[in-house]
Amino acid sequence: MGNVEPFVKRKYFDDCRRSLNNLWPELSNYKTVIISASWSHYQQTSTEFLPSFFATVNELIKQGKDIIILGKVPVIMSYNKECLARAISYPLIDCQSAPSYLEKQLDITNLALTRFAEEQDEISYYDANEFLCENRNCSAYNNKGQALYFDQSHLSIPGSWLLGKQIVRFEGVPYPFNLLGE
Repeated sequence: MGNVEPFVKRKYFDDCRRSLNNLWPELSNYKTVIISASWSHYQQTSTEFLPSFFATVNELIKQGKDIIILGKVPVIMSYNKECLARAISYPLIDCQSAPSYLEKQLDITNLALTRFAEEQDEISYYDANEFLCENRNCSAYNNKGQALYFDQSHLSIPGSWLLGKQIVRFEGVPYPFNLLGE
């Protein structure tokens, strides 16, 4: 658990510290820790982010934890969560008209996370980007037109459930999640 100041805006320092102080002791109750973040955003903020994160994961491994790292989902700059509601009044609005291209920085960061996970048996990596992007064109909506995103860079809870159901239908429960019930 390191210093958050290089990675977050000053106005979030206290919230971040409080969150860490509350979270860290709770981790003793769990064997497996699933971690997700806006990796590429924090890495762009400070090149020290990933090394600091890796040190935190190594500390968790020393405590006997198994770690699942979730890759960053694509940022969909054109996504507006109000669009579907507006389309009721303005039916000519096309909410799915502007897919985003999978960003190179996201690929670089997710690759660094993948390589880190491959170095240790206690770490697994998973991302769902192949389900969000077709030929590197990414959409905030599934193939039924249902919104998956909460905002431009985060899946919504209902969207996560929809995406999860799609993944399970396509490939079953993916590794490493299939190990959690053992």
